[in-house]
Amino acid sequence: MIKKISKSDLQLMPWKNGGGLTAQIAIEPRSAQFPDDVFLWRLSTAFVKMPGPFSQFENYERVLIVVSGEGLELNGKVLPRLSPFYFSGSEHVFARPLSSEIQDLGVIFNSSQVAVVAEVLTEEFYHHPVDQASGWSYLYCVAGFIRCGDLELLAGDFLDLGAESGHIQFGQNTQAILLKINSII
Repeated sequence: MIKKISKSDLQLMPWKNGGGLTAQIAIEPRSAQFPDDVFLWRLSTAFVKMPGPFSQFENYERVLIVVSGEGLELNGKVLPRLSPFYFSGSEHVFARPLSSEIQDLGVIFNSSQVAVVAEVLTEEFYHHPVDQASGWSYLYCVAGFIRCGDLELLAGDFLDLGAESGHIQFGQNTQAILLKINSII
């Protein structure tokens, strides 16, 4: 079933290393308690206000996308807004926001069991068909608005597409991120 997750539904929690705040959107299995339990994947958004190290996640991979702010410097390399960046969860990463605060969207995942594809979509995808046969899909509205059936997303809202198909209609000047998490075993 397709389900809307509003930004107001998200609860902030401390980062694993205590250096900032994150809001968990979804985790698999759903019963997993982050960060103590083993999980297949976790989708979250975080706010970075000051320079500091990223939390490390041994045996996991990560994808990170800056969704607001000017970008993020990671180990001396600039990650611009809306550019997916894949890296090892065990890597030592030092981050510095390029503006007073950035917000990122990220997935931490077990790459031996799932693959994650992050796509940045813009208004040219007015009717973007979704058909997710094996896995999970989430759509994040960065700017503008999105409609899927009776549901409307505004900036900061998520759509849990599950394994459903449907048509997604984008409003003018809309930017979104589609995250596909597919089983590989």
